Amino acid sequence: MIQRILNTIFSSLSKGSLLHKPKSTSTILDISQTVGIKYSIGNNGNNKTISINEIISAATIISQNGYITQQEVSNIINPHKPCNKTSLIAVLKQSGLSVI
Repeated sequence: MIQRILNTIFSSLSKGSLLHKPKSTSTILDISQTVGIKYSIGNNGNNKTISINEIISAATIISQNGYITQQEVSNIINPHKPCNKTSLIAVLKQSGLSVI
């Protein structure tokens, strides 16, 4: 089940796709099933990566519950990378997965 969710996530994204977040839009710069999803931060050339471990953790919760809450996403994300919360939520929603 987890692998199916991961396949859904990775097959729904492509390099250059936009992530529509509440206050901004980021561009997906690279997608790797071993590293994660690299995305832009603003228009200044900065970027961050949602790690494969963060993605797998979210997929595990979704496989157990059928959805993931925003609080569960917060618990997954490294506290030193707060931008990843809205980015992971955007990835999950754009993949058609339930975030409440």
